Amino acid sequence: MDERVRDESGVWRDGSFAMGAVVLHATGESLEAALPLANAQGNLVLVMDGYLTNWEELRGDLLERGAALRNRSDAELVLHAYEQWGEDCAGRLEGEFAIVIADLRHQRLYALRDHQGLRPLYIYKDKDAVLVASDIAAIIAAATRKPEPDLDYLANIVSGHWYLRDRTVWKGLGRVPPAHWLSHDRQGQTLRRYYSVPVDIDLSYRREQDYVDHYREVLFDAVRRTSRSHRTLAVTVSGGLDSSSLYCIAHALEQQGRLPAPGLQGYTLAGDPGTAAYELPYARAAAEHCGRSLIEVPLFRPGIDWFTARGAADCDVPLPQNGAMTIGLERRAHEDGARAWMDGHGGDQWLDGTREYYTEFAKAFDLAGFFAALRRDAGANGWGHTLPDALRFAAGAFVPMALRRAKRRRAREARYRDPSDLFWMQPAWRERLLGFEDDYLSALPEQARAQGNWNRLLSPYNCYAFDFLQRQRGASGVDSREPMLTRQFIAFCARAPKWVLNQGGLTKVVHRKAMRGIMPDLIVDRTDKAEFSDFAIMRDFARHALSASPGALDPLCDPAGLRRLTAFESELGIDPARGWELWGCYAVAAFMNSGL
Repeated sequence: MDERVRDESGVWRDGSFAMGAVVLHATGESLEAALPLANAQGNLVLVMDGYLTNWEELRGDLLERGAALRNRSDAELVLHAYEQWGEDCAGRLEGEFAIVIADLRHQRLYALRDHQGLRPLYIYKDKDAVLVASDIAAIIAAATRKPEPDLDYLANIVSGHWYLRDRTVWKGLGRVPPAHWLSHDRQGQTLRRYYSVPVDIDLSYRREQDYVDHYREVLFDAVRRTSRSHRTLAVTVSGGLDSSSLYCIAHALEQQGRLPAPGLQGYTLAGDPGTAAYELPYARAAAEHCGRSLIEVPLFRPGIDWFTARGAADCDVPLPQNGAMTIGLERRAHEDGARAWMDGHGGDQWLDGTREYYTEFAKAFDLAGFFAALRRDAGANGWGHTLPDALRFAAGAFVPMALRRAKRRRAREARYRDPSDLFWMQPAWRERLLGFEDDYLSALPEQARAQGNWNRLLSPYNCYAFDFLQRQRGASGVDSREPMLTRQFIAFCARAPKWVLNQGGLTKVVHRKAMRGIMPDLIVDRTDKAEFSDFAIMRDFARHALSASPGALDPLCDPAGLRRLTAFESELGIDPARGWELWGCYAVAAFMNSGL
């Protein structure tokens, strides 16, 4: 883990246990406890990546119960929580974290991840040893028996269809699932979920303004809880609805004396004028609105050799094409002295909403709400488009679940038989992907709203994306902060009716209304998004996939289909809409040829 920027590192050994940590101090409290951290008796030892958002409440609770806290660190709070509640302590912890505790009293290894899986945590059984780490490369380095590539997972990447949430590119090397704790001792292994996303609509106000006020309160508190640092807080300002709002809220909190950091600084990507990546007018408007400076950094656009080398060093597939673009921002923030890095991930995940509000109105027999939504949508999109959709969603409320499942199954089977879909995959793997999708969907709740909320929380692609983002930030020397992925933010979005989020074809409605006056109208009223695709690197990905050494993609891909995907006959006149699939083929070819 040499590439991880750290302020200190430490190791600890006792009998059959060994633990190590590289530590970046992002809060003043973390300076008070070196990792690995042992309890007063020396029979519990902890390593931790991340921080708590409920440190105030947890500290008060533990003190009331008589805990003798030796310092103010989050690690000390977690140790005492484990002493107090044992394995059930996971339900008392909120934040972004991956934690491992060696319990010498019971010869037990205890590991847990936060509710969203924002911090990576992997596990691998290596003969008679169990290896747990926040980095795949650390496990590969420590293992005496190198795992084989997991073709099932690699097939997901090549296809662009992600269903295997808890697996990785290595067979037998899995993820500790988000919102779970894991316990391993001589009797075996236990895995339990400790957090469930809300699925029922139990936020019900008479006025829309009440939802707006509640949302604003939740978001302000989420920003406050995630901005704790002893250094200047770095906030990325893309110019979009989400990150700009966090920047403006952090500014407002500082003005009110409520920001738990000594200051903040905005950072934005400087895309080329005239391109869809040019967001500077919006980002500058946010800074001007707050009367603050803004540091503009060009997009990090490395060549394909950088991506390939990065994947080999990480013992993983290379990053997606846009995965590296913020590296320059992150490194600049670290050079400026910042350690906490805040961004707007989660807004698109939880705020977009859908027209399932027609289903919700129908189930509740709320005719007033149904017709109000119908008038709004028709005013924006016309009756010819709106009425059929509204009736279809409303009818879905009364279709038996068994019938809906059968219809969806037939649609999936037809899609996988369609020669225009996944044409670059070997037929046997297309059939296998259908099985993966069936297994994934069968594990989700049956009710549509619950299924949607669980899929947002535990999306298999997000499980991969959060891992590589954290790995990247660890190498850049910043600690991520995600206000829009805190439990209270997720709970509001999961519990509120869909019409609060989506009206007349406009998404993030409650967010826009809550932020009116707090950030510029220029941003509040945006309906477009930036596009950062790099066509040149996509062509390089295609070339690499086609020129990969014999056998790299043969088990998964049909050679003729692969040439068609890359349009090789027309000199790589590739389809930009296939960017993810092109990256997937390149990434798997690079991984298989890496010699790991």
